[in-house]
Amino acid sequence: MNGETFLPQEYQHQGKVIVYGTIKNAWYGIRTFMPGYCPEGGGVLIEEGYPSGGIIHVSGGKFVNNKTAIRFYPYRGNGDNISYLSNAVFTTNASLEGNYHPDCFVRMDGVSGIEISKCTFQNLRPKNECQFGQRGKGIVAFNADVNISQNISSDSTYFKSLDYGIYALNGATTPAFLISQCAFHNNRKSVYLSGYTAIDLVDIKNNTFWLNNNSMVSQPLN
Repeated sequence: MNGETFLPQEYQHQGKVIVYGTIKNAWYGIRTFMPGYCPEGGGVLIEEGYPSGGIIHVSGGKFVNNKTAIRFYPYRGNGDNISYLSNAVFTTNASLEGNYHPDCFVRMDGVSGIEISKCTFQNLRPKNECQFGQRGKGIVAFNADVNISQNISSDSTYFKSLDYGIYALNGATTPAFLISQCAFHNNRKSVYLSGYTAIDLVDIKNNTFWLNNNSMVSQPLN
């Protein structure tokens, strides 16, 4: 999906994908990738990872057995990316094409403002078929804001039976990390953070962590 990295997050400037149905058995389900152009059929395509401003709206969609379901590349324009993921289900329930293992359901690099709510990230394969270390991650973020929160009265976002529920790395930037009203069920690691030096930018509260049918609720950090 094309997008212009330095233009505003407005539909007349950016490529947009709206998902209501199912995307399955893909290497990348969707990615905000700017492929570049080959003049007169020749030339060299822009390298993978080039910044892009593409917009993704997912409302009730399903992503099944993809190596990476959604990938956001950096957006360097003014303001936030206006993409959102709501009421979506991300599932691995069978071996992937070519016997590859899943990477992650959602990867975000260098973006902010993307809201995630009422989603499910799960690997349903039996442990004797797919052990920890091969089950994939829910969300991977690098120098990106992570905002996963719901109202207390609404459904939670679930992370089930994954190597990592959320895996976030912070380099030179200061992204915010907000995780609230989420449920983590029997993951190898629920939340992993590295490189966050400003504690006021990290807010993990009112989540439930389940391990072997025992639960613990996280409290706000002081």
